[in-house]
Amino acid sequence: GGVGVAGGLVVGGEDRELGVVKWATWKAYAAASGTGLAATVVFLFLAGQLGLMASDYWLLVWAGSSRQRSLRMLLVYLALCLGTALVALVRAVLFFSATLGASSNLHKLALAKLLRAPLSFFAATPGGAILNRFSSDLGQVDEQLAEALFDTLQIATLCAASVAVACAVLPLLCALVPPLVWGMLKLRRYTTRSMRELKRLDGVTRSPVYGAFRATMQGLPCIRAFARTEQAQIIFEEKLTRNGRAWLWWLLANRWFGWWLDCMCALLVTTVAFLAVATHGTPLAPNANAGPGGAGGGGSGGGEGSGRGVGLVGLALIYVLSLSGMFQYMMRQSALVETYMTSVERLGFYAHRLETEEDQERKRRRQGAAAAAAAAAA
Repeated sequence: GGVGVAGGLVVGGEDRELGVVKWATWKAYAAASGTGLAATVVFLFLAGQLGLMASDYWLLVWAGSSRQRSLRMLLVYLALCLGTALVALVRAVLFFSATLGASSNLHKLALAKLLRAPLSFFAATPGGAILNRFSSDLGQVDEQLAEALFDTLQIATLCAASVAVACAVLPLLCALVPPLVWGMLKLRRYTTRSMRELKRLDGVTRSPVYGAFRATMQGLPCIRAFARTEQAQIIFEEKLTRNGRAWLWWLLANRWFGWWLDCMCALLVTTVAFLAVATHGTPLAPNANAGPGGAGGGGSGGGEGSGRGVGLVGLALIYVLSLSGMFQYMMRQSALVETYMTSVERLGFYAHRLETEEDQERKRRRQGAAAAAAAAAA
C-alpha cells in the first residue's frame, strides 16, 4: 500500500498482495498445522473414498450373486461400511484438529510480533487495519477456510472416483474427459483471478469500516455535543457501501462460475447416458464377453456376467449423476479456498514479516558496524 498524511501524521497504507496466492503461503499454513498430520489427513481422504467404492462394488456383486442369503456377503459388506465410517470419523477429527492448530499457531505468531512491534508501526497503521486482521481475517481462517477446504478435499476425491469409474466402465468416455477437464480448469483459472482480487479488495476495504466504527465509539460524546450524528452516519455508510460493493461482485462471480460448471457436468452426464445406450449389446459394453458362461460355465454364469455388466453401467451412471451438483460445488469451494487463503496471507504478514523492535535494533547494529568498517577501510 501507499503512504498518506492524516492529521499531520504519516499513515502507512495497508499491505496488499497481487496475483495468485504464493506457494510460500500454502507451505506456511501446512507447516502451522503440522506437515506429518496434513499428509496423514490427505491419505485418509483417499482411503475413505477407496472404502466407499469397495462397498458399492461389493453391493453390486451381492445383488448379482445367486447366493443372496450368504452370511459371508453380509459380513464383508458390513466390514467395508464400518471401516469406511471409521476412516471418515478419524479423518474429520484429525482434519479439524490440524486446521484449528494452524489458525491458533498463526494467531500466536502474529500476536507475538504485534506486541513487540515498534511504536512507529502503531503510529502509522490505522487501528481498524489491526482490528480487521484479528477479527475478520482470523475468523475466516478459523471457520470458513477449514470448512471450504474440507469440502474441497472430500468432494474432489469423490469426483475423481466417479470419473474413474465411468471411464473404466465406458472406455470411450476417456476421449471426452481431457478436454472437459481442461475447459473446467481454464474456467476456474479465469474466474478465480477475479474472485481472488475481489476478496483481497474486500479485506482492504473492510479495515476503514472497523476504523470508522472505532473512531465513532471513541468520539461519541463530541459527535452528539456538536450535532454531527448525521455526518458520522453518512461517512460510515460510505465506507460500508464501498466494502459491500466488493463483496457483491465477489458473490456474483462465484454464482457465474457455478452456472457454467453445471452446464459442463450436464454435458458429461448426457454423454455417459448416450454411450451406455449406444454400446449396449456391442463388444464395447462392460463384461460383454465376461462371465463364467463364456468359459463353459453354462448359461446362468453368462447371464450373471451380463447382469453384472449392466450393474456396472448403472453404478457409473449413479456416480456421474452425483457430479451434477457436487462437482460444481467442489470447484466453487476450491475457488473459495484460494480466496480465503488471502486471509492467511494477511495474517502471515504480521506473523512472519512484521519487524519488531529487536529486529530494528539488530539492523541498526549491523548498519553501524558496516559504517565503522567502511570508515576504518577508508
